[in-house]
Amino acid sequence: MEEIHNVIVNRLTAKGYIISQHRRIIIDHICKIQCIENVDDFWVSIRQQHTISWTTVYNTLRLLKELGYVHCAKVDNRQQFNLCSPIAPQNTDCI
Repeated sequence: MEEIHNVIVNRLTAKGYIISQHRRIIIDHICKIQCIENVDDFWVSIRQQHTISWTTVYNTLRLLKELGYVHCAKVDNRQQFNLCSPIAPQNTDCI
């Protein structure tokens, strides 16, 4: 997953996005777990080790979704985010 992490970070940087420490932590966690079944639980798990706001988590997920690095689906009235391979053509090959 380190390769996917590096590709995502490098592409965001190339597009002019700032890779803050918080954004890097969020991307790292997404690459490790590959699927976020509940954003609130994901945020709580990150907050146990890092002082990251819920807004930062949400905005980062929204950006990654807009750029095709995560896919969002509604499951049981909640948004679930799945990591997509940025190496696949057109970012459609979800892990």
